[in-house]
Amino acid sequence: MRVLYIGRACPSKHTSYPTFSGHSLADNKAENALIESLLGCYAGRLTVFSAAAYAPASEREWTAEGLEVQTLDSGVKALCVGHRRSGSGVLSKCFSLFREAYTVTRRVIAWIRCARRQNPTQAFAIIVFTPHLALSLGALLGKLFYRVPFFIFLVAAPVRPEASGLRRLWDHFSLLPLRCCDGAITYVPRAAQDYTRKPFFQLLYTLTEKDMAAARAAKPTKPLDPCGLVRLAYTGALVERTGVLLMLETMRLLPARYTLTICGNGELAGQVRRAQQEMPDRLHYRGAVTNQEAMRAQREADILLSLRPTEGKDNAYYATYAASGKLTEYLLSGVPVVANRIPAIPEELACFLELTQECAPQAVADAIQRIATEPAAHVEALERAAAGQRYIIEHATIQAQGRLLAAFLARVHTKADRRSHQGDSMC
Repeated sequence: MRVLYIGRACPSKHTSYPTFSGHSLADNKAENALIESLLGCYAGRLTVFSAAAYAPASEREWTAEGLEVQTLDSGVKALCVGHRRSGSGVLSKCFSLFREAYTVTRRVIAWIRCARRQNPTQAFAIIVFTPHLALSLGALLGKLFYRVPFFIFLVAAPVRPEASGLRRLWDHFSLLPLRCCDGAITYVPRAAQDYTRKPFFQLLYTLTEKDMAAARAAKPTKPLDPCGLVRLAYTGALVERTGVLLMLETMRLLPARYTLTICGNGELAGQVRRAQQEMPDRLHYRGAVTNQEAMRAQREADILLSLRPTEGKDNAYYATYAASGKLTEYLLSGVPVVANRIPAIPEELACFLELTQECAPQAVADAIQRIATEPAAHVEALERAAAGQRYIIEHATIQAQGRLLAAFLARVHTKADRRSHQGDSMC
């Protein structure tokens, strides 16, 4: 099978594959993991259409064994990164959208025809980043006229809660590709379940071999001393939706032997510093750190915190549809993780977490104290954490994700081919 990916790929000099950044907290880490997984199984048969706005200064930076990359017209930048299009009028925006759709569609159809001429019997598949209609139009026509199945890479819900007016109307109109695609690839199963009735593949954020080796070499988490310090830790963005304020309130409810280490930066950094002045012996704020330092802090902790507030329109959206690679990192550490139950947590990972039903400081404090003070609860938490670590080491690699993804694409392609011979409609 040959695969075409349409998105916003941007290579980096720092890795062997054309990843988007050397940092795990990069905005487009999701696409990075997907392309690396595809490259593991489709080397020599993978083509990436990328927005030219992300193209490197030198074409040599695209070099990666088994990967062909073609840049799209610079006008596609706006739809790939969500920037506002130039021009304030509706006609200007419509013209820009039409130009972008024409550019992408023309290139997609040309790719299909060329690939068919080279090997008429080979199977094909197209993967599109987000269900944006301008990006997906070529895939829709490819399915209608050339019977090439296409998939939507769904990183979040396609309709944002803050959208209103014409923007919200356009978001709903853009759901058409989800209705007509053959399947979805997503980090958040809830998004695929709510917005498409098609089969979906759940990706895991992949980790590097270096991270995996460090986790294997680390000493197992030791049982807690009933009278000693209990070290809590959080690493990540300091914003409201990651539960930073909830963690600070929880610390005020816990006894003095509980400490919290925070690594990261963001708009709430000032409040974290003020809380550090209030609790100088219990709250340790390290600021922005490297990914290796963050994962070391995770392994040195006794309990990790992963909290997502659910109150408020934006918080409810992120708790339902926004995936996070932080859980993968946390589980790799082999340390118990306390989290509140939210729809965005995949069921495959939920069984390894210490989940609270409520997203409230007292509920979180009770869960932490139960693990720290009840020997049986602590043993169970350590066993779950060890099982989670084994699961991540086995499944969260580029090779493992690539094999599972390739099997999914082949399975859905077979079903789509069978339907096409039976004369089913496109959607």
